[in-house]
Amino acid sequence: MIMQRISFAGLLSFILLVGILFAGCVQSGPTGKWVRDHDDARIFESKTLLTDHTYYYRGNEVTPDSIIAIDNSYTLQTKVWSRVDITQKILDDWMYWIHTRPNISCPFYGGAVMTPDGRKAGIWYSRESKRIKLY
Repeated sequence: MIMQRISFAGLLSFILLVGILFAGCVQSGPTGKWVRDHDDARIFESKTLLTDHTYYYRGNEVTPDSIIAIDNSYTLQTKVWSRVDITQKILDDWMYWIHTRPNISCPFYGGAVMTPDGRKAGIWYSRESKRIKLY
């Protein structure tokens, strides 16, 4: 009986410790959401450069896994997205490589980046439509 209490107490302590450690990894503050939208996807697919947006990518600089364009009236605070001084050539090259390496089982999608209060803050384009996070 004492062994069961010690084991239970040890397990409870372990769970609390893990919970405390992971609490530091939880995103704090307001977060938005990603909404799939064909019109926003077409902006990337048509290689339309949004001059009033700041572009970021994740993955390889030449062949990114994900691209976002955030309206300049918003500021992205991130540790995982890389900012790029976008040019038409960079956007053209990204779309060229994305479309010359098609993956039927994992296609690119696009959509809107929404603020917590429902305003559109930008657009995204990625294979990771269900797993992508702004941070």
